[in-house]
Amino acid sequence: MLSDSALGIMLAYEPKEKALMHNPPRSPQTPIMSQALLFRVLLVGCLLFIHAFGAFFYTLSLGVDEMVARTLVINIFVFGEMLYLFNCRSFHYSVFKIGFLSNPYLLYAMVVVGGLQLFLTYHPWMNRLFDTAPLGWFEWGIVSCSSLLIYGVVEVEKYVTCKKNQGCHVAS
Repeated sequence: MLSDSALGIMLAYEPKEKALMHNPPRSPQTPIMSQALLFRVLLVGCLLFIHAFGAFFYTLSLGVDEMVARTLVINIFVFGEMLYLFNCRSFHYSVFKIGFLSNPYLLYAMVVVGGLQLFLTYHPWMNRLFDTAPLGWFEWGIVSCSSLLIYGVVEVEKYVTCKKNQGCHVAS
């Protein structure tokens, strides 16, 4: 809950997209949760579910301790959401087009949430309180690959959607 709240609030400080006023106004009858947005939410939710539970059962099958597998799942969700937040900065454009540093508040929040997540993962008191365990390089590799794959799939989906719609209805 902390990662969602802290990171999501920082999107409020996201600068507006260039040429935003060139878009036609949205009809008041248009639902806030469009079909495209609903598809994206379901896509990311399914990807997080598949990666987290796939990694959980995969690592258990390798003989990894259950507490490590549980900690792995938590980290996949948190770091997957952190990278997905870069996707959320624009519904149409990649972070490479809008810039990594255009919202410093988001970067600060990511450092704080990442630090708290590392505290949960490695501090013995937090391990006892939450039944978590420190992760090794192998588990961090799974977290990194899962998070990057989720980010990449959403970027491809954005690209395909924009190409299908002949641009993104926003002038560059």
